[in-house]
Parts: sequence; C-alpha cells; structure tokens
Amino acid sequence: MTKSKMANRYSPEVCARAVRMVFEHQGSYETQAGAMSAIAPKIGCIPQTLSGWVKQAEKDSGMRDGVTSEERDRVKAGIGHERVRRGYRVLFTRTTDIVQRLQAARQALNLAQEIARLDRFDLLILDDLSCARKDQAETSVLIEMISARYERRSIMITASQPFSGWDAVFPDKAMTVAAIDRLVHHATILEMNVESCRRRAALAAATSLSDTARDIDPVTASETEKET
Repeated sequence: MTKSKMANRYSPEVCARAVRMVFEHQGSYETQAGAMSAIAPKIGCIPQTLSGWVKQAEKDSGMRDGVTSEERDRVKAGIGHERVRRGYRVLFTRTTDIVQRLQAARQALNLAQEIARLDRFDLLILDDLSCARKDQAETSVLIEMISARYERRSIMITASQPFSGWDAVFPDKAMTVAAIDRLVHHATILEMNVESCRRRAALAAATSLSDTARDIDPVTASETEKET
C-alpha cells in the first residue's frame, strides 16, 4: 500500500463506505456488532472506531437520538464566523486533512516549521477527530500540534465519541490522556446529548400519517374501492 493510500485510509469517503458495508451486510450476522467486527479489518480500523462512524450515521439519518453532523457543523461554523467577525484568524479543516498535512511535513523534515505556520491562526477548528487513524505516525503529529498550541493558541475539536472512546483514536492510553489533558484545560466543553432534528421530524411525519389513516372512514374507503 502506498503512503498516499494509507494517508487517505480514513477519509470521509472511506468512513461512508465502511458504514454502508455494515448496513448492507448486518443481516448476514447475528448482531450489528458481529458485522462490525468482521468488516473493520477489511477497512483497516478497529471495531470501536467503526462503531463510532455507524452511530453517527444513525444519528444523521434519524435512526438514533443525538446531534447530527449537520447540526454539529452549524455550531462550529457559527463559532468560527463569530471569531472572524471579531477580528481573529480561523482555520476550519477536517482532522484527517490536517494530519496528512503534518505527516507530509514530518517526512520533509519540517514538522516544526509547519506547526509554526499554523500559529498564524488564532483558532483551529478540527472536524471529526474519530476519522483519524489509530496509528502511531498519524496521532503523534496530532499530539505534537496540540502540545505546541497548548496555552498559546485555541483549538476546537468535534468528536462523535465521548472521551472514554478516544482510545479508539490514539494508539495507547498514555497518548490519549496527554491529548485530553491538554485539550480540556481551560476548555469549554459542549456535550450535545439531544434529540436529532431529523429523528424528531421523522417521528412527527409518522405520527401525522398515522392520524390521517385513523381519520379515514372505513365505509367510505370501501365504497370508493368498489366504484373504482
């Protein structure tokens, strides 16, 4: 496998394909967890990582309560735009993209310079930490950037997993603790355990359809069927 393919392994496209595989083939297994355990090695991730992607996809489609990706994006965009309005410089990027950028810099032996270039941004907004690979090379550059910005510049990170699930992102517990320790110090944490707007709309539509069906006069409906 080439380095470019490895770097793109956990791109949003790969995540979406993995989730589709679970939904399409879960009927062949006793449980959804069984399907994820079988499919995860084919993607190159661990079942816990794939589980996080599946849960977020279920939220996005209204199958599960929680904040959808679209709702989360609106929150990030709103905070970012407000920072820009107040004169701050902001970079909004996918976590996978910034990791690839830093990995390329490390291979070129200028990681420190690349991290220093990011200092011109007062706020980095990193989208979806859970798409980062559980790999020493990937997550080590992420840790270095977080450490370099600690108490100097701001970082905003979104994740579809709670802190207890970040072991699925970082290769060892020490690295997980180091990342969380630096991120939560001085941080404002927004935990959005709310009902998905898509799920709410789907339930409302289903209720409306059910009420309409009950309002139909069975005798009138029967007579209409005979006339046709």
